[in-house]
Amino acid sequence: MTSILSRYVIGYVFNAILLTLLLILSLDFLASLIDQSEDLTEIYTVTDALFIALLELPREIHEYLPATMLIGSLIGLGILSSSNEVTVMRSSGVS
Repeated sequence: MTSILSRYVIGYVFNAILLTLLLILSLDFLASLIDQSEDLTEIYTVTDALFIALLELPREIHEYLPATMLIGSLIGLGILSSSNEVTVMRSSGVS
């Protein structure tokens, strides 16, 4: 059973991870569309390029997830630290 404090920290870190993943995936999605734009013809349209880029998203999530988790954890804990919440946790006796 997790404590309220643990859920609070996990919430901050999880939100930072999701935001980081969303940012990285959107940049990669945009780069994929730009890369495919030179291949557009009457047969291979923009809709096809969007569909291909969307189909690549699960692979890219799997590829970027370790780095995203590291960066998101650092950002989430950094937000807590910048507002001195980590200091308050430590001074209250939480290790």
